[in-house]
Amino acid sequence: MVPDPRPGNEYPPPLFQEPLIEREGDSVCTLICSLMYIGSLYQRTVQEKITCCYKLFLLSLLPDTKELSVNQMKVANIVTQAVLGAAVIVLFVLHFGRKPESSSKGQQVNMEGLTTPSDIAIAYFNMDTVMSQWDLYFQYQQELQQRQTELESDFEGRTQNFRKSVEDAQYKIQRGLVTRSEAENLQQQLATQEQSLMNLQNQYGLQLQEEGLVKNRKMIDMIERYVAELSRERGYSYVFSYQFGGNVIYGAQPFNITGDVVNGLNEKYKPGTDID
Repeated sequence: MVPDPRPGNEYPPPLFQEPLIEREGDSVCTLICSLMYIGSLYQRTVQEKITCCYKLFLLSLLPDTKELSVNQMKVANIVTQAVLGAAVIVLFVLHFGRKPESSSKGQQVNMEGLTTPSDIAIAYFNMDTVMSQWDLYFQYQQELQQRQTELESDFEGRTQNFRKSVEDAQYKIQRGLVTRSEAENLQQQLATQEQSLMNLQNQYGLQLQEEGLVKNRKMIDMIERYVAELSRERGYSYVFSYQFGGNVIYGAQPFNITGDVVNGLNEKYKPGTDID
């Protein structure tokens, strides 16, 4: 007999080492004890459960296991092993035969909620092309360039005035037309003016950059709103935009709506439209 590897358990079960009741006792007591013993088998393995149940069945048929001959015990063991083998095969087939069916059913249930590829409409457009061919964007670029020219002209005028002040102060100091105290005051004034010019240059640069970013966002917002309208009309599920060097490397020509976007924007937002 091979001992059960679990501590505290013995194999075969204690019922077959020492009968719980005498074979000549009441059959009802035998049945009750057998049922109580079967109820305690829930912690045992499947093979142990099958073995114990089958041997209980043999005990219920035989008058006394002690009176069995050696040959009869061998026959009983052979029959037991055969029944166990058949039971294991049946359990194996039932266990592994149901998995593919359940898996396929689960897969079918999961796929029912998904949209098929044929129901998805995709389009794309080139943002660089739209910006270069959109008349209102060209107007925006001209306005931004004009604003930059105005700021640069104002800064250049202030710089010219500062240079004249520097030349005048140098002339007076070199000619001795001012006292030492007056010369020091002139130098301090020139230093203050120079710092003011540097601050003004940074201010104009940031101001121009901020105005450009805000107007650019407004232009992109116009594009997105128009593309959203176009998508609802044509039933697009996704519309992508790409630029040179972007993530989209290739797109089939039938899905390219760049020309439609350009024409639609020029029709809806013509030059002269207030983008502020």
